[in-house]
Amino acid sequence: MPNAAIDIAAPRDRVFHYVTDPRYLPDWQPDVIKPPALPTGGLSVGTLLDCTVDEDGRAQEVRLKVVELVPNEQIVYASEHPTFLMESEFRLTGRGAQTRVSHAIRVQPKGMGRFFLPRIKNRLQAKVEARLDMLRRIVESQELGLNAGPAA
Repeated sequence: MPNAAIDIAAPRDRVFHYVTDPRYLPDWQPDVIKPPALPTGGLSVGTLLDCTVDEDGRAQEVRLKVVELVPNEQIVYASEHPTFLMESEFRLTGRGAQTRVSHAIRVQPKGMGRFFLPRIKNRLQAKVEARLDMLRRIVESQELGLNAGPAA
């Protein structure tokens, strides 16, 4: 399934903050029209996040569930769609001022989704690579909309 990795010139805690704070999603995931609210106390396993995304010009409500969370190392979101189940995993490794972010998407088609999966694989791969590149540029430039990330 789609996956990619990128090196970001920033410490892991700073990168993890941007990956896990829903307020920043539109800054590096442009298909997010309305990001979910940041829950009081932050994210934890089991947290549900409702957001609106643009899917081919149509607004679609998506519910994400945090299924794995290791601070500064990993987060996995799961979501269910009419034609597939999806998990989106981010892993962070590295030391000091350098972080490697790996992003993988696992898709389990259901029903008619089995017919669509071969068509969308390349599109998902391109999306994974583009999102990581946007994340890198934003974190390294510190030009986030909220400018509230922890200092490097």
